[in-house]
Amino acid sequence: MAGYIGSTSVVASNGAERKKTFSITGTTTSLTGLSYTVSQVHVFHNGVRLVDGTDYTATDGSTITLTNAAENGDEVVVISYATFQTSDTVSASAGGTFLGDVEHTGTLTASGALNTGSILPSTDNASDLGSTSKRFQDLHLSGGVYLGGTGSVNYLDDYEEGTWTPYDESASITLGPATYTKVGRTVTLHLNSFSLSDYTTNNFIRISGMPFSPSGASAVGSLMSCRRDDSTAITPYIPATVSEIRFYVNSNTSGFAEMRHNMFNASTNQTYLSVTYQTA
Repeated sequence: MAGYIGSTSVVASNGAERKKTFSITGTTTSLTGLSYTVSQVHVFHNGVRLVDGTDYTATDGSTITLTNAAENGDEVVVISYATFQTSDTVSASAGGTFLGDVEHTGTLTASGALNTGSILPSTDNASDLGSTSKRFQDLHLSGGVYLGGTGSVNYLDDYEEGTWTPYDESASITLGPATYTKVGRTVTLHLNSFSLSDYTTNNFIRISGMPFSPSGASAVGSLMSCRRDDSTAITPYIPATVSEIRFYVNSNTSGFAEMRHNMFNASTNQTYLSVTYQTA
């Protein structure tokens, strides 16, 4: 059986379409040297489009068999199309991974967990988190936050508010609200009115039950009290590394006198205090 000569190949539409023309010499039913995707090919015999499966068979991607042979002088044109494939995409239903930068304009709505090691702005010290009219609500952190700088001195790792239960080992105590606020290592205690049943013994007044142990530095606070024999100022004092509040009477001589129960003159004594100290 005679073959064919003069085949040419033209690639069009940026590789989406491939055209190959066969100029037939002799008689043939076999067109070879092709590269096509099955079901993505059209065959034209002298300008007439043939029907796949009826007028020709194209099943292997490289050859086409004509049902009726092409004769000498005929022209057969094969046009094949590349399989359409969207490359390098992330599935909307199955998800995936972006390996490069992603830019987005408009509103981004997301639900579910955000799994990431870091969320970083494109430049340093130029991006806001929220705005005056578009604020976030609650921020849950397992670590701390750097405020105003990136050094260890700018690191805030704790904020806490709560109540505590003061007690005096040598006397019963009647309490008003006892609260605390802890910011980093700084703890402020508030005791809104307490009175002691013992106002006759010579025992020292020492309040325990502090919510956090102090560090190696002592601290003083402010106090207001009534039902005392004199009006000498009293200062609450937390010794270094001792978890109790002691009370000292100011003196016009050297030294300070620690306050005792018998410095009150009635069981209706009342004391209000606030003291701030450092914890470890």
